[in-house]
Amino acid sequence: MKILATPLGVLLATALMISATPGSTQAQSTGVQNPKFTGAAGEIPDQWTPYPPASGANQKIEIVAAGGVSMVDQDEGNGLGLAQWVPVVPGDRISAKLVVEGEGSITLNLLFTPNIPAKAAMIDQIAIKRVAGYFSAAKQTPLVATVPDGAKYMRVFIYSPKPGKCSLVLKEIEIKPAEGVATDSAAAAPAPAPAASPAAQASGPRAWGTDFAGNPVTMALQGAPETLPPGKVYTIDFEPGDFSQCRLLEGGKKWIVGAPDPVRAGKHSMKVMMTHDQHRTEITGPRSEPYGEYKYGWSVYLPENFDGKTFFSIVTQWHTWGSGKDYPPDGGPPTSITIAGDKWLLKIQHQDGEQFKTAKESISFGSIEGDKGKWTDFYLEVNWQSAKSGGGYFRLWKNGEKVVDYTGPTWFDDKTKGPFFKMGSYKGGASWRGEEQGTIMFFDEFRMGDKDTTREQIDPGRQKS
Repeated sequence: MKILATPLGVLLATALMISATPGSTQAQSTGVQNPKFTGAAGEIPDQWTPYPPASGANQKIEIVAAGGVSMVDQDEGNGLGLAQWVPVVPGDRISAKLVVEGEGSITLNLLFTPNIPAKAAMIDQIAIKRVAGYFSAAKQTPLVATVPDGAKYMRVFIYSPKPGKCSLVLKEIEIKPAEGVATDSAAAAPAPAPAASPAAQASGPRAWGTDFAGNPVTMALQGAPETLPPGKVYTIDFEPGDFSQCRLLEGGKKWIVGAPDPVRAGKHSMKVMMTHDQHRTEITGPRSEPYGEYKYGWSVYLPENFDGKTFFSIVTQWHTWGSGKDYPPDGGPPTSITIAGDKWLLKIQHQDGEQFKTAKESISFGSIEGDKGKWTDFYLEVNWQSAKSGGGYFRLWKNGEKVVDYTGPTWFDDKTKGPFFKMGSYKGGASWRGEEQGTIMFFDEFRMGDKDTTREQIDPGRQKS
């Protein structure tokens, strides 16, 4: 497989071009490279990067002899995509369209950022704006976006999301100046929130959340330590009325709320809600050390109208980013708890033996139907270990009942840091289906400790009121 990266200097030079050279693969008036997906048959199109790449026999990205690139995704458990960076100028209006043939649909995402991050996993942390939409043989309405202030680059991301299936040939991507369209695509209405203060209503820096007083939180990095101090219990219960206990705020709509909204204990909890111009709203906590035994506790509230069927929601993650040696991705999230098909699903991601390869365990632990309209308490005991280091386990309790008792590898060799905890909602790197009100959830009572702490200190169900 041939994968070509576009040097930054070439991208910058391309941004200055206003027309195509006859016979070239350069799209007029844009910086997109190879818009007709040309290259050697059976290979990845030149200037495009597979992200996430094909995983197994049920996924495929390859140039076809008749022209274009074939994207086949029959794997409901993994995503599949192509991506490219394009320089942009703030204020420009862009029209983007995919010309496709075949069965199913695929999403086109335009993500605007101030720079090109070192790793693709960091894009969501710095993205200023996202416009996205579905394309199929029958639906090819262009997306329209105005490049926001502060943006220097646009990530063109063609994606078949995790639960989707398609068998398509991408013939061409058309990106050109937008003409005769007054508004941008995917301009979703703002989600309901507590009344904002005058500062929140004024234009200014991006708001990562809203505190209990209604003030916008414009700093993504908050006060939690990067790594859990030995022998300590770290708590995120939102009782300060803000996000100061968190490590990092990611994505969109999140608020500190109190009664009459659900609160597990104390006076405050966190409310999250997804709008269609977003795909993530999460907070992070501390990391563990690279290896060892840890305990986690947290609580989730699913309203009666929560939609756990139309599109998946990843509600908890133990993320590998920045933990040292990188292993090949498997096309999905790291170790995580997902709600999909109205079921609770656990994924444990780990190294495959001693190979430079990623493996996973997938465990379903019941329906969410009986958990709506009330708090669900989770308690986890885990030993982060690779197959080589040995002794790994993952034991999960839900409302006091053990639902997962796994023994085996849970981590990777040659890590310099442990995973960090995330809770909130993540719907993959593309647009999603369903009603926005059906994404509302509440989170509370997160605690984390090492092997020297007890269950009574961590489990939400065993805290003294």
